[in-house]
Amino acid sequence: MSGTGGSPCSILLQLILAAARSKPSTDMRGFKIAVAAFKALHQNNDQQNPNSTTYEYFLRACARLIPDGESQAMWTQRAFTECRQRGMVTPRIVRRVCDVLPEVVDELEKNPRFQTMGDREMSDGSRSSYDIPASWCHALPRKDRSRKVEIGEHRRTDRNRA
Repeated sequence: MSGTGGSPCSILLQLILAAARSKPSTDMRGFKIAVAAFKALHQNNDQQNPNSTTYEYFLRACARLIPDGESQAMWTQRAFTECRQRGMVTPRIVRRVCDVLPEVVDELEKNPRFQTMGDREMSDGSRSSYDIPASWCHALPRKDRSRKVEIGEHRRTDRNRA
């Protein structure tokens, strides 16, 4: 596709990225564009599937462009569920989701794990170390797959108080 600036898939990804990088706003127009692009990526089976970066940027757009509340939680949950089902969850995605959905930490705590001395040292302070379940990240290339995630305690307690 010469002269168009890229494939339809890359254009959709650019729309989501633009929303993620935009300034926080009460105008929902930017978020509606991101949602339309996000839905189109998931409906377009003959094009490239969304990757972990797609989910990360869409979740960032949710945080920037939707006021805190039920709508933000709904869109975050929807994107995270899709990401998890596709096996695209990264530590960045978990940290971003935990800001809005603290119950994800509860799910991580249920995951059995092997704990090293380094993990215990990290968990002693204001951060806790968790393993991302293999089923959440199975589709990521092995070289990009990191199953450890550190989550600050403030992320859990601040949201629980609200």
